Amino acid sequence: LPEIGLRWEGTAWRDEAARSRDFVLWLPAMRQTMIESFEIERGTSLHPLPRRPRWLVLGDSITQGYVTAHPSQGYAALAAEAMGMEHVNAAVGGGVADPALAELARGLPSELATVALGVNDYARGTELDAFGRNVFDLLAGLRDALPDARILWITPISYVGHMRRRNKAGRFLKDYATVIGEQAARVPRIEVL
Repeated sequence: LPEIGLRWEGTAWRDEAARSRDFVLWLPAMRQTMIESFEIERGTSLHPLPRRPRWLVLGDSITQGYVTAHPSQGYAALAAEAMGMEHVNAAVGGGVADPALAELARGLPSELATVALGVNDYARGTELDAFGRNVFDLLAGLRDALPDARILWITPISYVGHMRRRNKAGRFLKDYATVIGEQAARVPRIEVL
């Protein structure tokens, strides 16, 4: 990949044999990328793939796939491929339970939406009352934006060294998972993993 601020022009792929090919274009993560043009050779046709069910993925760096070598190796991309779904990975490193995230769903009709947040709220020492309000408001907003979608909140995963450590609010990571379950029970048809 070129350095930030540089242009790249070139041929991404060429095959002399006439045959149908499917392509997925992955843009660089955490970089502003603008496609100024996309050309195909004369006599070649370009057709969109048939629409597949869409999965809206919300989360933090774990979900974003921050430490993967390629975006296609993150769990969301691998799971979407295995499920035969198109996915929109809107996860951002450092993400917290922010009700404003529900607005993303309004422009992205989806059959499935997952939220995997809570680790950074714990790490920042967010008070449980504030965290609970944010979780409820985010889930209520998602349900409103995606009334027919399956919505699943994936609670914070356990990680070594933090399971028995209290944060600056005096809470354990499992306390945040408990709050997620309590708030999800208040919103219709929310599943918690």
